[in-house]
Amino acid sequence: MKTPLMFLSDAPSGTSGLSRITRELIAHIPGRSGDQCAFRVATLGYGQRGFKSYPYPQYPITTLQDYVVPELPDAWNDFARGEQGILMAIWNPSWLWWLSLPRTAPPMFPELRKFLESKPFRHGGISLSTRLGHRELCLSCNWPQ
Repeated sequence: MKTPLMFLSDAPSGTSGLSRITRELIAHIPGRSGDQCAFRVATLGYGQRGFKSYPYPQYPITTLQDYVVPELPDAWNDFARGEQGILMAIWNPSWLWWLSLPRTAPPMFPELRKFLESKPFRHGGISLSTRLGHRELCLSCNWPQ
């Protein structure tokens, strides 16, 4: 059985740097198109609706207030179908406060808070930072025990 792996980022069909990074990462998942791949891939992306030619589900982010993504529960549940999986965020870490601390999710999104508190996935993140004039790619993971 393949593990659900969803990328939370700018939409891979977009033109931003985060869109390009997301496209490139998905393209380099070992054996993604073959039967031996360990993952089923999807994206939840901001800025575009997606392209039919991409070989994975693309869920659009249509509501984005303070970088909170209320569509996450519906997109994850549709994609993962009750299986534990991995959510990989490719955004600025300061935009993901609600993901790392579900109790801080805005009161206007009680379903999101309840969903996150149920721990439906392990999550990690990829962020870009600029240090001493050089771009640095950072990978961090939060794998609950």
